[in-house]
Amino acid sequence: EYETDSTNRDSLLQMCKKTRVIITTVGPYIQYGLPLVEACVETGTDYCDLTGEAAFIQMAITKYQKRALETGARIVSCCGYDSIPSDLGTFMMVREMEKRYKSPCSSVQHIVQKCSGGVSSGTMLSGIALMESVGFSISKHIASTDPYMLCRTIPGFKHPDILTTIKNHVGILPHFNFLTYEWEAPFVMAAVNSLVVHRSNALFEFSKLSQSKGYGNSFLYSERVNVGKAFTKISKLPKPVYFVLNFFFTMFYCFSLGLLFLLMLVPPLRSYARSRIQPNSGPSREVQRKARFESAFIATSANKVNGEHVILKGEVSAQGDPGYFNTARMISETALCLAFDVKKTNSKTALSHGFLTPAAACGDALLTRLRKIGFKMEII
Repeated sequence: EYETDSTNRDSLLQMCKKTRVIITTVGPYIQYGLPLVEACVETGTDYCDLTGEAAFIQMAITKYQKRALETGARIVSCCGYDSIPSDLGTFMMVREMEKRYKSPCSSVQHIVQKCSGGVSSGTMLSGIALMESVGFSISKHIASTDPYMLCRTIPGFKHPDILTTIKNHVGILPHFNFLTYEWEAPFVMAAVNSLVVHRSNALFEFSKLSQSKGYGNSFLYSERVNVGKAFTKISKLPKPVYFVLNFFFTMFYCFSLGLLFLLMLVPPLRSYARSRIQPNSGPSREVQRKARFESAFIATSANKVNGEHVILKGEVSAQGDPGYFNTARMISETALCLAFDVKKTNSKTALSHGFLTPAAACGDALLTRLRKIGFKMEII
């Protein structure tokens, strides 16, 4: 047991020197996270967190990437429900397509089918902090919508063409999926999860250490939620009734999401929302135990096999609250993976050290660990 003062740089440095991997669950990270990142970078200590704050990740990369490559520190963000199912699920689908059909993927769709449980006070406060960092700045809003925002600092990165960028843009409008014949809406965490997936692609694509290619410069990733299945029980109704109700639920979800975004732009409303959030609050153990998450993945091959494009389907799911119980398991397995499974190398490249993603840092080793503790991560 070691006690340290998170506001004291020397204290943080001493703590980091005594360990190999640090797990941090502080939040909002943009307010409290940078000093620990700096300490890990300076001491070459591996680090993993639960942030879903893209502004924090970008700030940390900009300030400390060069030094992390020098010291050998591996800084891995988004190691919980944001964004391991998205990142590793996509990694799994792309690698399986290569293995089975010798073809890259033109696209991967991630569809949230079930997501029950609760939301922590820390997550809500992080969301408010994120809105504060952007405010009414049009330039910041435009920059934050770039799906390749976290890829710009990767040496050699080539920004995809405008059409690919537009297709990868995360909006707030409903979408009809012609592969599943279902109405879907953008998932609430799709914006940050998409950034992580695209950074993984860029790290694989432009790193000399990668044993296999990235997903491609024209790769498309989308993340949506089937509102009717994920949050209600209407899927048990007759199909025509379900189809109509799901359409209206999807429209309402998109409207509510857009309205909440607009309201959180107003400083007095943000202050009021913050005052209503009870610190250290969250779902009970019973709620966590009964909760579950399920995600479907649909990958489409870039090349034709026997005259047509191949569709590959996969699933990532686990019993238990995704934001608490399973997030704790995901970040713990990531830390163990860094400590014992994925050895550091002497080569100072983007995929060896520095700011990584769960897929780029741990890949197959983390998939194996999560499967062993009960996660379903497989092709169906």
